Amino acid sequence: MKSVYTRIVSTATNILSTVSAAMLVALMVIGSIDVIGRYFFGRPIPGCYSISELLLLGIVFFAWPYTQSIDGNVKIDAFFILFRPRIQSAVGAISSLIAIGIFGIMAWQSALKAIESVESQEFVDVIDIPVYPFQFFVTVGVIVLCLQLIVDLIHYLKSDKGVPDWNQSQ
Repeated sequence: MKSVYTRIVSTATNILSTVSAAMLVALMVIGSIDVIGRYFFGRPIPGCYSISELLLLGIVFFAWPYTQSIDGNVKIDAFFILFRPRIQSAVGAISSLIAIGIFGIMAWQSALKAIESVESQEFVDVIDIPVYPFQFFVTVGVIVLCLQLIVDLIHYLKSDKGVPDWNQSQ
């Protein structure tokens, strides 16, 4: 049975993943309309490139926690699978701790950058919209990724049978 913390993180991860997918659809629609407008009517969407850049922040950073939750990030298992199960769990826990530290720093720095953008009233030139909401996408995505890494860490610490079966234990 899932703990309350795991259910909350899973819900946040799924919400961000859904938003990421919606942003991807929006990016495809905007890109298609821009191409049609540019080549058939001679009228591209002003700022389409800037809009694409901003949407990519949400697409990437909102999808990252979900990718971690399904163990979909790239990893090298060639030697890892040769270790005894307890060693696998220990290596997984240590890896999770290191990742939490690195992404914690990334969340902190991205939040500082977004706050700086708010204070300086930074705008996208062509379309005249503020940049900071999109910079907070990075912060939110990385914070939820850290929460997911904590879920993974807990599973590694509870498991002495190697890599936990994520589908069964979550």
